[in-house]
Amino acid sequence: MEERLWAQVQRLERADVLKLLEEPPILHEAAKVGNVGLITMLTRSDPDLIWKLDSNKHYIFHTAVLHRQENVFSLIHQIGSMKELIAISVDDNHNNIMHLAGN
Repeated sequence: MEERLWAQVQRLERADVLKLLEEPPILHEAAKVGNVGLITMLTRSDPDLIWKLDSNKHYIFHTAVLHRQENVFSLIHQIGSMKELIAISVDDNHNNIMHLAGN
């Protein structure tokens, strides 16, 4: 199913793809449920999607930690030194990823 969805998405203009990802926030929903396949397909096509924040200023890795999706969080190792920026970033409540893991 992911492949068929992705084939349809690839036919869209970039602006339309970004709009599709924001309402509803498909990327963050995929992180919540542990859909590594969809996250991987989307971020391989557009690596900047890793930097998309949700309404709470969470990156997909923050969302994965909050929902205990270790398989999604493990993707952080693929982004190199940028993972440090994600690790120290804080959300609207001034929580970093370590605070979220402790909840």
